[in-house]
Parts: sequence; C-alpha cells; structure tokens
Amino acid sequence: MTKLYKMCIYSSVGLASFLAGIVIIYAYLKIRGLRKHPGMLILWQCVAQTIIDGQWAYTAFYYWITGSEPSDIACQIQGLISLYCFIMSWNYSLCLSIEVLLTIRTPTKRNYSKLAPIYHFICNAFALAILIATLVTEAAGKSATGSCFIREGTWAVKLMVVPFAIYFPFSIFTVVYSCIEIQRSRSERLRNFLLKHCLFLVVYTLFWIPISLHIEITDDTGDNLGCFLYISIFCASASGLAINTVRLSDPVFIRYIKRKLGGLHFRHAPDLVTSILTDTQQGESGMSMVETTRMSFYESSYTHVFNTIFADTVLNMLMAFNVVFKKSNKEIDRVNFERKDSWSVDFYKQFYVYEINPDDIFRLGLDEVISVHFKKFYCKVTEWAPLVFRNLRYVEGITDDDLLRSFDVALNLPAIKKNTGNRGGRSSAFFYFSYDKKYFIKTISKQEQKVLLSLLLPEYHTHITTHPNSLIARTLGFFSLKVQGIHLRLLLMQNIFPLNSHKIAFDLKGSRLDRQSIKHSGVMSTKDLIGDCIYKDLDFLHTQKYVYLPYDDALFLKQRIYDDVQLFSKLNIMDYSLLLGIAEDPVKDWRYFMQAATSEYESGYIMGIIDYLQIYNKAKKFETFSKNLRIGIKKHEISSICSEEYRDRFLKFLDSIVSMEPNENKNSLISEITFCLCVINN
Repeated sequence: MTKLYKMCIYSSVGLASFLAGIVIIYAYLKIRGLRKHPGMLILWQCVAQTIIDGQWAYTAFYYWITGSEPSDIACQIQGLISLYCFIMSWNYSLCLSIEVLLTIRTPTKRNYSKLAPIYHFICNAFALAILIATLVTEAAGKSATGSCFIREGTWAVKLMVVPFAIYFPFSIFTVVYSCIEIQRSRSERLRNFLLKHCLFLVVYTLFWIPISLHIEITDDTGDNLGCFLYISIFCASASGLAINTVRLSDPVFIRYIKRKLGGLHFRHAPDLVTSILTDTQQGESGMSMVETTRMSFYESSYTHVFNTIFADTVLNMLMAFNVVFKKSNKEIDRVNFERKDSWSVDFYKQFYVYEINPDDIFRLGLDEVISVHFKKFYCKVTEWAPLVFRNLRYVEGITDDDLLRSFDVALNLPAIKKNTGNRGGRSSAFFYFSYDKKYFIKTISKQEQKVLLSLLLPEYHTHITTHPNSLIARTLGFFSLKVQGIHLRLLLMQNIFPLNSHKIAFDLKGSRLDRQSIKHSGVMSTKDLIGDCIYKDLDFLHTQKYVYLPYDDALFLKQRIYDDVQLFSKLNIMDYSLLLGIAEDPVKDWRYFMQAATSEYESGYIMGIIDYLQIYNKAKKFETFSKNLRIGIKKHEISSICSEEYRDRFLKFLDSIVSMEPNENKNSLISEITFCLCVINN
C-alpha cells in the first residue's frame, strides 16, 4: 500500500511539475527577451529541476506499465542524473541570488559577461565532482523514498547536509537582506520584485527541506517516519510545480499568452525611468517617451528590475551632481581656485561634504513628476580636492553652469534610457555620458582613488597647467557618493570625442596579446567596421594601419605624447591607452584633433590618452608573470609590463603607425623617436 501511495504521488504531482517545467523551458527558448541577463541562470535551473521532476514521473509510469520498479543498473543511472541535477539546480538558484544581491549593492559595477562563464563552470563542476564520486563508490540507486536518487545506507546520504550547510543559510540571508532593502527602497517595482524573489526562495527551500531531512534521518535511525515520508515525497514531487508557478506569475508570460490568444495590445507597468518620463518629454515622432523608450515587451521581471536599479542609480548620481554644482559653497571663493602661484600639499588633501536632502532637490526647480520621486531622497557627496579641480576646470574654461547644463536631469532622461544596457568598459567600470557628449562620469576602484589623490593629482595638476596642449584626457573632478547603502567613487572627465565627431574609434596600447575585438575575416578596411564598438591594436593594424599627418604635425604629436608619458613613467603608471578616433569632419579649435595629411583617406584624427590610473603593482606583476608562461608569447607583446618598458613600447608603436603620406618612408620619424628614447635612457 505504501508503494501504491508513492506511485500515485509521483505520477500525478510529479507529472504536473514536469509539464510545468516544459512550459517554462519552451517559453525561455521561444521568447528571446527572457534569455537576457540573468535569464540563462533561470533557464538552466529550470532545466535541472525539470529533469528531476521527469524522474519522479518516469519511476511511477514505469511501475504502472510493467508492474515493477526499474532495474538496479537503470536506477543507478537515474540516481546519478537526479543527483547531478539536484546539486546543479541548487547551484543555479544560489548564483541567481548572488546576482540579485550584487545588483542591489553595486548596480554600476556589473560584469555579467565575465561572471557568466564562472557561474556555469562552478555550478556544473561541483555537481560533476559529486557525480563522479557517487559513480565510483556506487552510491546511487534506490533511495529511502523509493525513488532513484541516493542509495540508502551509503556515504552519499550525508550529501543532504549540503543544503542545510550552504543553500538554506544563504537563502535565509538573501530573504533577510531583501526585506531590509524592501523597507528602505523608494521604488515600488523593486519592492514587488524582491518580494517575489523571496517567495521563490522560500518556496524552493520549504519544498526541499522535508526530503532532505527524511533521507538524513532515515539513514541515522532506520525509521521511515510514517506520515513524514508521504509529506517528503509530496513536497519533493511538487517542488517543480510550486517553483514554476511562481515563475509563470511573471507578467511576461501573461502578456505572451494574451498576445497569442487574442492579439491583444495593452499597456504594462512602466519601469522607473518610464514613470519619470511620463508626461514630461516628447519623442521626435510626437509620441510620449513612454511609447518611444519602452523596454522590450517580453523581458522578464528580473531584467526589468535590474535595469530599473541601474537607472535609479544614474538618476541619483545626476541629482547629486546638480545639487553640488548648484549649491553655494562659502568655503570656496573664486580668487582661490583661479590662483596661478604654487599649490601646497594641503590643497590636494582637502575635501568638502554635501549633505543632500529633499529641500535641496526642491530648490532645483525640477518638473513635479521628478521632484515627487525624490521627495525622500537623502545622500552624502564628498568632493575631493575641490579647489584643485575647480582650478583645472577654470583653466579649461569650464564653469559650474556648463556642467549644470550638460547634466540637466530633464535633458538627460533619454540618455539614461539609452545607456541602460551599457554597464561600462574595462575592469567593470561604469560610464555615463552627458546628453551632449561633452562630459562623462566614470566609476573607479578604491586603488585607483588612492593613485589619483595620493600620487598623480599634484603632478597632473602641474603638468596640465604648464602643458596646455597635453593629450591627456582631462579629469575635472572626483566625488564619492553614498546613497541608499550604495557607495560610488565617481570621476568627472571631459570627453575627447565631441558629439557626432568620429565614425570609428581604436584603443591602442602598443601590445598585441588579447588586443583584438573582432574576427578579421572579410574585414579589409575601416569601411567594414561598425561605429558602435571600440577596436584594439590588431584591429587597427589590419584595417587603418597608419595615421597620415603632415610632417610638422607628426613631430608635434610625438612631442606632446612624449611629454605626457614621461609624467606617467616617473610615477610608475602604465596600462594607459591612446584613444584614436577617425573623424568624419574637421573639428575646429579642439586640442585633441589633428588634420589629416590628405582628405583622400579621412578628414583627420581625434587622439587622447586615457585610463591612466593603473600603477605597476603586485597584481600587475603577477599578470606579467602568468602571461609569460603562455607558450609562444613574447614579453613585449604583453600589455602588463613595467612603466619604463611600457613607455618605450608605447612611443615605438606610435612611431610605427604615424606616416606623413601613404607609402612614404618614415625614417625621419624614426630618428626623432630614437632621440626621445636616448633622452629617456640618459
């Protein structure tokens, strides 16, 4: 009778869970928007869970058809597959929670493209290791619940401790942390999302606790625990149905079903940015920004909320900058930051703290829709070396009013929407460009902050004021922002590329290892390249090949870059790049622009040195050592080398790509670079 009850549960509840899983998998394969980050983590968790549910149903139907249970060998194979999927399902649920926590804590420092392979490797490697150990020891087979899982009485039964030791505690921690975020969040969408994610974790944990306890207790006592056995079997069989029911409650599935059944068109709850845009902006076509900037119709709630958190953080940054540049600072007067005499060390150690509250937001005179959203906005902004950076902005002819215009909240709303999917560049840094592309905000690490304030800034300040034609991209300010438990280090910089000024851009270091962005088959020139990408050294050498400049301009370019890299070499700074843009039209009165020798190829070039906050420290030395171990790799091809060697290679590479005219001998330039290297060596 006990076996009959088991098979009834497996065949009914297990089959329902399996079918629900098939629906979810089909939806994720059919709807492309669902597979956007972090959709693949959800998909693989559903695949693993569905295979487990299929095993419950298979065991029951095999019994109903044949009147017997699977053979020992067949049950062992089923057990191995079920155990592998059991561990993998928990691993993917764990990784999903990690992504949620990382997004909440560091919304601008997300690098899922690099983390995804790590997630998949860890999830499968851990499960595979347990599978191999179980296979070798023949610990898979008929379990205490009557299914094919962990063989009763073997060492593998102790694996049920893993959920209690790792998965359950982390799930509880995630639920508690999410509840804290729900209390302090200003976003209703985020609160609802966190509640749903907590529901998923609670359901997933509660439905797997009984069978884990049953298998462990039965192994210790030898008692099947009577009624608790049926509860365990039911919960395990229904786990997939319960979890997938939570998944199917995602509005995207409801939208998809309604669209397929009746071709219905209806509005859905807007994300944070869209709600702010409502009735405040108009698109080019006369449609509201709600319609013109709406997210993909079939993106999951995870994708929507991740983008909402990102957009909310950007809005907080913009609002903080508006207050800082608007607020009167009595401690900083115009005479001080316009000074041209010597600057003492104290100026570089100064900082000013702004405590921003809703009253400050109200004084900005923003649209009511935006002001209402920030009615409970509190943050703390620290402006570092304020007099020094204001002096640098003064030298560049940039006022606080200029920055206010460029970072005006209303004008930047469409830019926020456009940048929602752009999480940043190298080293997971986040970039946000003002709507007019004159300036951008970049996040930096704690180590880079130390390099900037303690090492570079005094020398950089002197260099920029004494070398007005320097090609170093201008740093205009450094701020730290604390809001809603998030701490951001923000660098305000001038963009070397004016709006619509270039068609192709290259990031050049002079190295060759891992310095390729695209496959070169079928790509013969820059005409074959798309503009929405930053290309690297090998891409440049394969397509553009040279920078064509008049002789005098070429020498002037070399001298400017030589002076700049000398500064970096002296401070042990390396890993900087020459950002090179192929200009569509001449850019007048712009220090970063140089006219081409002939318009046959291009109008000119926009060039500037970027990413100059990395010193040759222990981490870089280890990178050099590890890359040197790769077979066939020469030291000069590696990006990470000491600052002196990096400088020499950088200058040598510059000489090799600068040409006065197409196919003309460049010996004169080589003699000039040789002179520079001689000066360096002496």
